[in-house]
Amino acid sequence: MAKTLKQDFFNLPNSLTMLRILAIPLIIYFIYQPAPIFHFWAPMTFTIVSITDFFDGFLARKMRLVSVLGKFLDPLADKLLINAMLIAFVHLDRIPFWVAILIILRDTTIDSLRSLASSEGVVIAASWWGKWKTAFQMFAMMFLLVHGTYYWNLLFYKPIVDFNYLGNIVLYIALAFSLWSGIDYFYKFLKNAFPKNSESK
Repeated sequence: MAKTLKQDFFNLPNSLTMLRILAIPLIIYFIYQPAPIFHFWAPMTFTIVSITDFFDGFLARKMRLVSVLGKFLDPLADKLLINAMLIAFVHLDRIPFWVAILIILRDTTIDSLRSLASSEGVVIAASWWGKWKTAFQMFAMMFLLVHGTYYWNLLFYKPIVDFNYLGNIVLYIALAFSLWSGIDYFYKFLKNAFPKNSESK
């Protein structure tokens, strides 16, 4: 079993997942650097890391390397990355602290319910609400990483884009999807855990 776990740890899909975890300190380092060049490298690194999130699952299925370790590491890497960035953004006063708290509490609660349901042999499929939550959350992280106000020359018009403001708006949308998907998951959990036909007569 130890040999199998070691093989799983070093296969290509799980190696990509581990790369995502190892990239977290680098992204956090970029976030805290004041030089404008890091406003480029932070979202660029995040984009590369996010792409690995797609390829590790794709390769695991394609190469038939789906493993218990991979199923554990993949969501863990996502949560560690997003939570670390949320905490950094709060510390740098880029987002309200209560938004980060609600997102982290929601994810922790749902992960706990998912583990509880899995231990009872109950599988609750992820909803589209959760997928939209993830999509908006990723876009919000990108805007918040770019940070700052930028000007563009478009002929005779010079639009001003405040990426931090835009990132907060998208993050609020992600929060709404996050809370609603959490409620939806909790309802499905209760429906599966306490079916009506199991009530005592």
